This record gives sequence, C-alpha cells and structure tokens, in this order.
Amino acid sequence: MYEKVILSFIRKDEEPYGARIARELRISKRTVYRWLKRLEEEGLLRREKKGRVKVVRLKEPLSKFV
Repeated sequence: MYEKVILSFIRKDEEPYGARIARELRISKRTVYRWLKRLEEEGLLRREKKGRVKVVRLKEPLSKFV
C-alpha cells in the first residue's frame, strides 16, 4: 500500500531517512521502517549510514518499479 508513495518520496528527496519519510508522509515510523526493510530485502534500495542517520538510496531508476 505504501510502497509506491515511499519510493516516490525517496526519489524526490535529497537525503531521505526513515524519520523524515514518516514525518513528511504522515505515516508512523514503525510502518516506514517496516517498508524500508522489505524494500531493501527486495533489492530496490539500500541504506547508507551518514552521521547519525541511515540515508536511503534507490538501487535502480524508480521508473522501473512504479
């Protein structure tokens, strides 16, 4: 349900991370982190540690998935 919304946000935001995604999309952090984990397991994105947060990056162009 949230997959396309989260992927679209990641594509548009310069430095997306879980808490920012949750705040901007008005989705609970728990839901966002669950989806991020699922999308990472599916190979659609990766999370990179940047300072104190893990920034989310797409592995492939989003048009391939949406």
